[in-house]
Amino acid sequence: MRGRARRIVASLVAAAALTVAWSASAGAATVLVGSPMTSPDVQPGTIGSVSNTETVANLTLDEAGAHVASPVNGTVISWSINTEPTTGNYAFRVLRPAGGDQYTAVASVPQFVTGVGVHTFSANLPIQTGDLIGLDLPQGVGDARGVRAFGFLPNSSWIQFDPAIPAGGTDSPTFPPDQTQELAINAKVQSPDPATTTPAKKK
Repeated sequence: MRGRARRIVASLVAAAALTVAWSASAGAATVLVGSPMTSPDVQPGTIGSVSNTETVANLTLDEAGAHVASPVNGTVISWSINTEPTTGNYAFRVLRPAGGDQYTAVASVPQFVTGVGVHTFSANLPIQTGDLIGLDLPQGVGDARGVRAFGFLPNSSWIQFDPAIPAGGTDSPTFPPDQTQELAINAKVQSPDPATTTPAKKK
């Protein structure tokens, strides 16, 4: 009887653990941060620096309901870019506002990219409400490598830091925001609280 009782208790404990795990998974919500990549107006050429690696990020987005910054505290579980390189070393970055027009590079994950088109990579990076997502682009030759941009979007703009912001570093954009374009980059952010993933207002 004692052995049977132990088996019953063990079964109940296992069932409870599965219920907790299911509840945690069911309670989590995912929100897309960055460009929806739905605009048909792909600009010719690419964005990239000849002499340095550089950091780029969208500052505003034209599409209704799009999140240029994370609306939640959570975790970046994947990120996507639409590239036009031959090969290149990219790094996905989380950029945190540091006052004024400055941003701090708080987290990153490197990725070697080959080929042209949309690439999606898994990640596990913390992100906070208000953080931007960005990229460190590989050093290139003119327009030979970089990230594609969508154009003729009156409320979209992006910023660049040349040279790239070092890990943990804080800097201001090198140039004023580039207007009417957005970069083809986005990320899926998972938040433990689905109630916090309501659409954010456009900046």
